[in-house]
Amino acid sequence: MYYDLHIHSALSPCSDDDMTIHNIINMALIKGLDLIAVTDHNSVKQQQCLLAVAKNKINMLVGVEIQTSDDIHVLGYFHPDSDLDKIQLYLDRYLIVQKNNPEYYGNQLILNAQDEVVGQEERLLISSLRRDCREVIDDIHALGGRAVLAHVYRKYGYIAKYGQLDLSLPFDGVEVLPEAKEKLLHDYPALAKGLILSNSDAHQLGMISEPEQQLSAHEYEKLKGDLICRI
Repeated sequence: MYYDLHIHSALSPCSDDDMTIHNIINMALIKGLDLIAVTDHNSVKQQQCLLAVAKNKINMLVGVEIQTSDDIHVLGYFHPDSDLDKIQLYLDRYLIVQKNNPEYYGNQLILNAQDEVVGQEERLLISSLRRDCREVIDDIHALGGRAVLAHVYRKYGYIAKYGQLDLSLPFDGVEVLPEAKEKLLHDYPALAKGLILSNSDAHQLGMISEPEQQLSAHEYEKLKGDLICRI
């Protein structure tokens, strides 16, 4: 399956306002992708409408990009039938609340299934949660999801922050740019048996991935997680 599992909608303040539900899904279809995940910062408020529009068109995982208290980005992936309210309740519980300044950070648009703006998130979504990296990984698992360390060599990535990867962390995968995969496997050969993703981190429509990276059916099923929520 050709995939892009790190896309931001107009709900993320750093994303273009034209990253609407229909635009994202249609661009993914035009590019020939089979599977996508929209991973807005610290929120799943756009997921229900995304899943409704994507139905019978393209495969989707529920996704979120969580910023931890130690400023690490962790991608959480969940089954499409997950309880979105429970995931959002968890995010709301721990988000460090700051008011968004749209003129500085950008809009945080909430859209309906017709791409109409029905609200704006007032809290700044690029704040951190009051949970460190290990806690967030554990929390994602408790919610039934799978945890992937995002863009580990770039800003807010684990290796960029700490200089090396902590293999004792119970993460389910690592995200790197395609050209960094060889370096990752050289430095951490044990990861060859694990999941390594290469996504676009798209904040603009044109950034959504071309059909180059593939996920096996087994990896897809694993990333779906389960529907058992322990939070």
